[in-house]
Amino acid sequence: MMLLLGASSSCTGSSSRVMITSIWVFYILFSSILVGVGSSFSIFPPPAQSRAVPQRHYYSEGVPFSLHAEIQNNEQQQQEEEEGLEFETNDNNTTAPVSWASSWFPLAFVESTDQKRPTKHYLLGAPIVVWLFGNEWYAMLDKCPHRLAPLSEGRIVPSTGDIECPYHGFTFDGTSGNCTRVPQQQQEEQQQATPPTTSSLPGIKTRGCATALPCRVQQGIIWVHSAPLYGTNTETTAAAAMMEEEDLRRYRIEALEQKGVLHVDYFRDLPMEWSTLAENVLDPAHLPFTHHKTISSRDKAKPVPLVVRTPWNNDRGFQADRNTDPPGSVEFRAPHLIVAETARNGSFTDWNVVHAIPTLPGRCRLLVRVVFEVAAMKPPMKWIFSLAFRQPAFLLHLGNHKILEDDNIFLHAQGHNYRMLVQQNKTFRDGTYLPTTADAVVIAFHRWLKKYESQHSNWSPHTPPGSFLDRDVVLTQSELLDRKHTHTQACSSCSSAKKWLERLDPVLGVGTILCTIRAFGVGTTNSIIRWRFGILACILYSIKIKLCGMRNNMDDGIWPPPRNK
Repeated sequence: MMLLLGASSSCTGSSSRVMITSIWVFYILFSSILVGVGSSFSIFPPPAQSRAVPQRHYYSEGVPFSLHAEIQNNEQQQQEEEEGLEFETNDNNTTAPVSWASSWFPLAFVESTDQKRPTKHYLLGAPIVVWLFGNEWYAMLDKCPHRLAPLSEGRIVPSTGDIECPYHGFTFDGTSGNCTRVPQQQQEEQQQATPPTTSSLPGIKTRGCATALPCRVQQGIIWVHSAPLYGTNTETTAAAAMMEEEDLRRYRIEALEQKGVLHVDYFRDLPMEWSTLAENVLDPAHLPFTHHKTISSRDKAKPVPLVVRTPWNNDRGFQADRNTDPPGSVEFRAPHLIVAETARNGSFTDWNVVHAIPTLPGRCRLLVRVVFEVAAMKPPMKWIFSLAFRQPAFLLHLGNHKILEDDNIFLHAQGHNYRMLVQQNKTFRDGTYLPTTADAVVIAFHRWLKKYESQHSNWSPHTPPGSFLDRDVVLTQSELLDRKHTHTQACSSCSSAKKWLERLDPVLGVGTILCTIRAFGVGTTNSIIRWRFGILACILYSIKIKLCGMRNNMDDGIWPPPRNK
């Protein structure tokens, strides 16, 4: 394009600006071509050839399943325990029980979170506000104790880092939750305050403090501890603090700390139970069919023998081997983390790290981190992956949207069908048929759910009552394909890119009009220059259409999925 414009000495002013804009836009257009490369990053390991393994039976027909605490199981538990997975139980676990009410949960990726203002998230039914001040992240129940207004609509006080309520200006310390300012409080009210308070501001009782949550950043993810949501104050003793930090370290991914490893992060809020998402991630056998034409193909479908190699009845989760070629493994770290590993025939290893986070009844948040040992790859694959991983995040997210929406619609429907089993007083075994060893991990997961449902289905007291009714609503196709409210608005990379695309649109439109005018001979009679401006007008218009489609794809998904085309 520089050669086209450089031929005319009269191409200055507006045409120069068109040239600069065009160069910048061509970079985006070229990068968008790589979205197809980004789409190759799967939440699951690619399907692999099965290899011969000793014939073993880990179940008969299935296992009982209960999705929520209200599910009542009237079958004989002893019979269910005797059939199924063949290994020793481990009821002598000496570690502290893992439960929703006392666990670390990831909320968001640091790089995807707005670092200039408070942001709102949901966890275990409770609204959580998160903000950054200096180098520290803070988290708090998103309710001002004064009149219960959402603190996420407020601001961060520049001088202190406290969060200020948008309603009456009360401010709260991010670490303790103490109220630090009440603009309407008179001096006499401070002096007459009784009884003594624990707040840093005289005259404010303990119930005038906000609910702060312990907040940490680990491997680029913002984590919070759930105990305060259930009215449990986290202890400040050295032993308790050490135990908390040890629990958080359980979720570290050692592969991320290796040299030559690159990763891609993606998140999305999904209209399904966390357990439905977890079950899907634990099941590699669905890839060739669900993700046909995106990251796999139906003709690659093979048996996928799975062997659960640790006791499923450990409240901290279990591990399983995938006896395929190349081999792999999957690990469930209760209550939300799944790590799938695949060793590529001695060449390189990749990991798919997935967090299934319960946000509201019938809804969850997916955090996925796709990790590749790029340094161990051979050229040209090494160069391709290195380039692909360094794309702008919003381009990679567009590719990940496409993969996720392969599953999204039918998993939402599957969740409703599971709840119908509950209404019909049927167990998971009564309502499903599991004939192959490819279902072994899913069976282990449902057994685990059954045993520990009382610890992992107890929504916090801050859960909106109406949300239990909302989970039974069947969403429309357009709602299931919504990207704007489930990702783009909450993603700093995608929302920023969308704003730039919206600003570029009129610039490209004006550039197209100006070049078209020149192409029709206004201001010049040189036919060569007119042809060049005509070609440039076509290029700018094509880029405008391409970027407009990209912008629309940030808001809405595409149907039907590639497998059905």
